[in-house]
Amino acid sequence: MNLIFNDPKVIISYSHDSQEHKDRVLSLSDLLRTEGINCILDQYEEVFPEGLQLWMEKQIRDADYVLLICTKPYYKRVMNEEEPGKGHGVRWEGNLIYQHLYSQGTLNKKFIPVLLETGKTEDIPTPLRGFLYYRPETKEGYEALYRRLTGQPLTPKPEIGQMQQLPPRERKQFFFNENQNTSLRQEILSASQGLLNWPRMLGSNQQIARPELEQLLSRIKSDEFSVTLILGGPGSGKSAMLAILGHHLIEEEYALLAIKADFLGSTINTLEDLRRDDQIHLSMNPRDAIKAIANRERVVLLVDQLDAVSELLDRQPGRLNVLLTLIQSVSG
Repeated sequence: MNLIFNDPKVIISYSHDSQEHKDRVLSLSDLLRTEGINCILDQYEEVFPEGLQLWMEKQIRDADYVLLICTKPYYKRVMNEEEPGKGHGVRWEGNLIYQHLYSQGTLNKKFIPVLLETGKTEDIPTPLRGFLYYRPETKEGYEALYRRLTGQPLTPKPEIGQMQQLPPRERKQFFFNENQNTSLRQEILSASQGLLNWPRMLGSNQQIARPELEQLLSRIKSDEFSVTLILGGPGSGKSAMLAILGHHLIEEEYALLAIKADFLGSTINTLEDLRRDDQIHLSMNPRDAIKAIANRERVVLLVDQLDAVSELLDRQPGRLNVLLTLIQSVSG
């Protein structure tokens, strides 16, 4: 919440350089008073019963802010560079300002340098040159000073709201206990039914004899990591052979994920899309599932009908790209 001063008290410290200068200082003070600021100025006082020095000391002590109207004579008097016999009042005020700054450990929120007319930055007393100064004879300068005196910053801080609870980083699970591994193994087996249910028999319930089958089984058993590409023309029985291979692997208790590429949805563009596909429908993406199970046992990935989806490459490249990415990422 921004602190807005109620009737802020301000005193103006200045040197009586000329009547015109005194009039400008009076005009600034009058304007501040008409806009709600209790501005104190020696020109408003007829007499000083306690003496000018004690009056000034009390006003500086009690004020919220002290405006220092910086001119060359003011600088010389505050810095004690004026010739003897001149400017005793400003010299006194300067000593008070130095004492306040010393007491605050050079911290300063109270003393504000102000430049009128042709005032220059070098007219600002040395101890205050590192602080913000104002030129109130411009519209922007006066508004900036008024905001400072009334505690109304141009860019106020918003209220501190309720802290938001952010979700933790998503963890990829690569290591499972036996029960979790069994459950994930069953998931990928269920996802394999599209290919495993592909017909493996001829019309007379005779299984198609494929000499390549033993070669594939032998390679799977002997190689820790391997990628095998099976080539054949349309209708040559590749899908049936992979279905037979899949059932052999299940009988030998291999973990298996079998994907029939042409059964996948046409909108797959990422592994996450593949995970959510109606055929696959896993609790984690297939790559991470395979790697998790592979930490405990060997896993076989069968992908059928890559050639079918590759024929759609010019129109729907997503499925082929995702499947090739999957094969590459788990091939060791």
